This record gives sequence, structure tokens and C-alpha cells, in this order.
Amino acid sequence: MGYATYDYYKNSYHGNVISDEETFLRVSVEADAYLDTLTRGKIKTATDAVKNAACAVCEVICIQSRDEEAVVSSESVGNHSRSYTKASRTTAEREAEKYRKATLHLSRTGLLYRGLK
Repeated sequence: MGYATYDYYKNSYHGNVISDEETFLRVSVEADAYLDTLTRGKIKTATDAVKNAACAVCEVICIQSRDEEAVVSSESVGNHSRSYTKASRTTAEREAEKYRKATLHLSRTGLLYRGLK
């Protein structure tokens, strides 16, 4: 089971980017793995901070997957011409957004501490 459920996402986090449970479950696997990597496996209990971080990262992943889909960038009517493009965000920018959202919620939990205990 993941850190956050779809019910938590809708009712406690008040998310509105992900509209169905199936999509949430799909992206939550990646979000949980990202948080585990970020915290070096320190998450033992899914506190509200962890659940909120998971929801935030799920939204970023979902938005990024939508950005990767080709969208119409221009269209002509005479002789019907249509051009497609993808979002112009770099991989580094996308990773920075996931990091920013996750650390916003985890910054005061001690889970991001990299030093010795």
C-alpha cells in the first residue's frame, strides 16, 4: 500500500489535478519510490507530512505526463495543416519541481537529514 490513498488525496489534501483513482494509483507508485529515494528509505510511518508530500509529487508526475503528450501548436484551415509540439520543460526543470514539492512538506520532519545520527 502506498503512502497516500486516493481518498486522502481528495478529502484531506483536497487535490483536484488527478480525477480518478486508477491514475492516482499508477502515479503513486513512482511518487512513493521518489520519496523513498529522497529520504534514503527513512519513511517508516505515513504521517500527514509524508502523505501530503506523496500527493504533491503525484500531481507533479501527472502534470508532467500530460506535458509529454503532443498538443496542437498551430492549425490552418485552407489545405488543412496541423502542427504538434510537446512541452518545452527540461528534465532538470521537471525534477526540480518534484524536489521542491516534496521538500515543502518534508522539510521539518527530519526525513531529509543526510548527516550521522
